[in-house]
Amino acid sequence: MKKGILIEDVVWIVLVLLTILSYEFVDGLHEWAYLSVAVIIIAMFKIRLVVMHFMEIKHAPLPLRLVLECWMLVVGGGVLYFQLI
Repeated sequence: MKKGILIEDVVWIVLVLLTILSYEFVDGLHEWAYLSVAVIIIAMFKIRLVVMHFMEIKHAPLPLRLVLECWMLVVGGGVLYFQLI
């Protein structure tokens, strides 16, 4: 077992902080359209962090990484599109 702070520890802390930030956005929901877009973008970033660091896709072959990056962009873009129409 390695000692010290690992990158996964830092990513986990960032995920927790982003979750708290998203909650605070929703809790004080005044301009729902703008804040919901911000929450969706934060969620997309969190998904990318989980996929790259905890599913270890960052060490996968480049074609697989590109497919997953494109998939995340298409799905995230679709969610944003349907949120705003």
